[in-house]
Amino acid sequence: MQRWHLLTGFALATLVAAAIVPTLRAVDSQTPQAPTTATRIPRPPVAPKVAEAVGPLTLSARLDQKALVRGVDGDRFMVLEIGAPDMPGDTTQSVDLSVVMDVSSSMAGRGKITHARAAVVELLNQLRPTDTFSLVTFSDKAQVEIRPTTVTQPARLQRMVKRIRTQGGTNLHDGIELGVDQMGAPDPKRVQRVVLLSDGLATVGRTAPSDIIRAAGERVMDGVSVSTIGLGLDFDENLMMAMSDAGGGTYQFVNRPGQLSEMFATELRKMTQVAGREVALSVDLGPDVEILEVYGYDAETSAGLTTIFVGDVHGGETRKVVARVRIPDDDLETVEVADIDLRYVQATSGSPGLAEASLMATIVDDALIAKNSTDKDAGVLAARAAANALLALGADAYASGRRGEAQQQIRRSRSLLQSLATRYDTRDLDGDLEEMDEQATRFQANAPSSAKGRFAAKKAKEVARARSR
Repeated sequence: MQRWHLLTGFALATLVAAAIVPTLRAVDSQTPQAPTTATRIPRPPVAPKVAEAVGPLTLSARLDQKALVRGVDGDRFMVLEIGAPDMPGDTTQSVDLSVVMDVSSSMAGRGKITHARAAVVELLNQLRPTDTFSLVTFSDKAQVEIRPTTVTQPARLQRMVKRIRTQGGTNLHDGIELGVDQMGAPDPKRVQRVVLLSDGLATVGRTAPSDIIRAAGERVMDGVSVSTIGLGLDFDENLMMAMSDAGGGTYQFVNRPGQLSEMFATELRKMTQVAGREVALSVDLGPDVEILEVYGYDAETSAGLTTIFVGDVHGGETRKVVARVRIPDDDLETVEVADIDLRYVQATSGSPGLAEASLMATIVDDALIAKNSTDKDAGVLAARAAANALLALGADAYASGRRGEAQQQIRRSRSLLQSLATRYDTRDLDGDLEEMDEQATRFQANAPSSAKGRFAAKKAKEVARARSR
């Protein structure tokens, strides 16, 4: 029976029950810890494991400190990095693209529909005759404006795009569902991507977030990915991020409609340079090792195996997954922390890909030996992921009018950065500290309901998302 993949808890911060991101006990013992509650969407099985490492993606696994002092109670960060080489120009793949455009009445304001039409017209100029294009619009209901067709006559398609007008409410569920339906049979040698553009909240039809997210991930195992572009200041960014996570695509936030052409061009470049699809990490923990927190992604644990769905990885891209882990010391000299498999589908061939890594920790009695085993670079990556998870919670609190809670989360984020900068003896986090101060100032100076306040909240979440991955 087919399963579906998890949406990320990070993206659903305001759609689900509030979760407190715990910091390292050794850093901030006063940070409250509470179980995370999340709307979970069933996740698809990862790609089948092959006999040996194969494919373009690489995997590295590091601890922020390789040696632990015996008997000292403290947790460590595990940093997993997925790398993809730059894709040569002659390996760009043909694209099956379905644009799903919000044409509700709100799109008439600030010239949004005008810029949206212009962006799609420009996008058609960049597609090739080997690509296919379809266009779905949605307001009170969804409808197909352009059925899947090869882009051999872009001028004809552009004339059809220019005739689109606005009306009615926002039936987001039916729009994304119909857009996904435009994709043909699975073709491992083509990129099949749905790009959603919306400026508002779901107001018509099935409005439950879980239904909309499920529709976005409906065909991810067939290689159909979903990217989302939020336009303006009134859309639900948590839902849009969760949809892109479910669909294995990207999320972008555009405040000025004139930026849409650039955003579409960026998305097109990415989709023609996919290195791996359906990318997932499987983490097999050693005896008594616990994962306490995964930053930026949701993690599913079953029968001792923790699975983290990553989605599409593009050429030249590096993705990181950071987890806080508890490693037992007891009387052991060495501890098996984890064996990690990276499994995916190679985008250019459709064949399964695999990369593997393992982690060991050493238990020592000398604190100086432990300190000298610090991996400063891994620590900086981990610090940013953990601190920005707190920033995302602060931004959600601020957007909901809880300004005191927002400032508290930013103070915790800043305190964590300072503590870890000291631990790793690094100045690499100085810029992050300055940005946290600037973020606190923006939240303090602007009312959450004002245009500047709504922009500040959305931008903070976009930054926090990027820095946690």
